[in-house]
Amino acid sequence: MLSLAFLSVAVAIPLVGVAILGLRGRRVQPWEAGIDDFQERLESLRPDPSDEIQWAMRQVDDEGRTSTGS
Repeated sequence: MLSLAFLSVAVAIPLVGVAILGLRGRRVQPWEAGIDDFQERLESLRPDPSDEIQWAMRQVDDEGRTSTGS
């Protein structure tokens, strides 16, 4: 029984140490950082305004094909 108690203490001490080191080394980010990151990624997916002009100039024929307007 004594050996089992010693083994549990020997396992518990490193686990507590690893947990403390893991929590201390963690970067703390504010809630807004995640929102700002999402907003930046969303902006990068937004089409270029000059591309919208090209889309507006395209014409669709009767068969559904697109061609650039002249």
